Amino acid sequence: MKRILFLTFFSIQIFVGLSQDQKSIESLQKNMFLKEKLFGFSFNNSWTGFYDLKDSTFLKPGLGLHAEFNYFFNKNIGVGIQAGIQMRGTGIITPDYDKSVGNPDSTGRLRHNIRTLELPITFYYRTNKEIFNNGKMIFGIGIVPMFHQQVTRKWYSVDDGFHIPVSYKENFDVIDVPIRLSAGLDVNVAGGNLLRSSVIMDVGLKNNYKNPLDGLRTSKHFLLGIQLSFLF
Repeated sequence: MKRILFLTFFSIQIFVGLSQDQKSIESLQKNMFLKEKLFGFSFNNSWTGFYDLKDSTFLKPGLGLHAEFNYFFNKNIGVGIQAGIQMRGTGIITPDYDKSVGNPDSTGRLRHNIRTLELPITFYYRTNKEIFNNGKMIFGIGIVPMFHQQVTRKWYSVDDGFHIPVSYKENFDVIDVPIRLSAGLDVNVAGGNLLRSSVIMDVGLKNNYKNPLDGLRTSKHFLLGIQLSFLF
């Protein structure tokens, strides 16, 4: 009888120990702050423009969608690589040159629309301290190599509607590499997934457009927006 009780107690202890080990393994697997490799995608809704032309332009909305891969060397330091498409450009202020009543010279709408293929590379620092349960701050700095796939100017007039977009890609540099800064929040959500919400800002260092008439170079990229990344 004592032998049976001993074997039963011993079996229960082994079962409890294995169960705890299994729960620990599952817990580690679901703790995305400890995971080295993360895959997923990101979406951003941003305001874009040319910051060197702020007196004659204004920001316009632009969307972006990227595939994303993160590799963390430890729980704090990591690098992220994205690949995708981004809409950029700017709005152009149309001055009222003719002050006469009824002249529509300032009522048109002019936009520069730019579609880029991008490969953002960002180095991340994630804090140790949780600001709330399963939530940590994350900061990033990096570069955004981009290819200007499409560069058009579009005019909308109250008189005759939308005009056919005019390409000026031949006067625009093909490649640019703005600097990117980001600050956001990593949230370890149920099921072994990571949700990242960040404020991102791109600042271009290069004048991309060359005026064919006087050779003057302008148009340094600027982007400010909210990016959501879903990683697993």
